[in-house]
Amino acid sequence: REETRKFVFRVHELPIHIDSPYFDFYSCMTDITLFTERNYLSREVTERLRSLFEEIVVIHLLPKMKPQDTIDVSISCSELIDRITMDISFTNPDFDPERDIDEVSRAIIEHRSDSLTFAPAGEEGGTGSIEITIGKC
Repeated sequence: REETRKFVFRVHELPIHIDSPYFDFYSCMTDITLFTERNYLSREVTERLRSLFEEIVVIHLLPKMKPQDTIDVSISCSELIDRITMDISFTNPDFDPERDIDEVSRAIIEHRSDSLTFAPAGEEGGTGSIEITIGKC
């Protein structure tokens, strides 16, 4: 069903899997840039996505990451729908986006995104998520 939706709406996706705090940050930033260029997205969208990735994943999720934790980021855009989504799922039960993201970071995230949804991981083994939507500009 999901594959059919991706085909019908011509959805292009960039998956990023992080299972170590020592992941290649520069490679991820390059991948985001190449993804936006391949899909003819504006430079503003590129900067917004890169900024959101750095603010949420690098500044807030990675410092709290334990050896067994993983972070999955999926950036997707559709040729037919004028929005880009960044879905971040994480397995760290100690991270609660509502509680752990400070005011300055929250202001940056809200300024860079059009809509934002948080869900904490809950108990051990649960998966939390952050969903961000931005327009194509």
